[in-house]
Amino acid sequence: MKIKHLEECPSTQDLAWECEADTFVVADRQTEGRGRGHGREWVSAPGGLYMSWRLDIQDPNGFSLLGGLAVLRSLLHWQVEPWLKWPNDCWIGRNKIAGVLPDCRWRGSQCLGLVLGVGVNVRVEPASLPKGAVSLHQLCTKPPTVEEFGEYLRAQLVDLLA
Repeated sequence: MKIKHLEECPSTQDLAWECEADTFVVADRQTEGRGRGHGREWVSAPGGLYMSWRLDIQDPNGFSLLGGLAVLRSLLHWQVEPWLKWPNDCWIGRNKIAGVLPDCRWRGSQCLGLVLGVGVNVRVEPASLPKGAVSLHQLCTKPPTVEEFGEYLRAQLVDLLA
């Protein structure tokens, strides 16, 4: 597993496609982050985890759920009570804390690989969050750093894929 860390990039999702399989691309900030659906952007404020994992797989089924489950496990580790809103959002109460974006490339009916993107509000200041969003540091007494959360989340992703 390789980790490519950048201070800023347009989109970790796009950069991950340029990497070899089993590479995580992590950015402190994205200028063109995106969400599920045409035209939906992901607000990439400072203090968030913005990460995409390049995978060489042939069957992409279930990866949105796998990503969501890894985020849920990671949030539970810091003793908050998240829930998964199908198909790709993680919430705490009525507030969104994370999003998962699987992106598959196809040739006909053959999957050529997948990039699994994850955005988590770890230490984002409330004033930088969109309405209806929350950051982990607002909810726990000993919040992790973005790096600690990212390391734990990567371990959960790898464990779930094994």
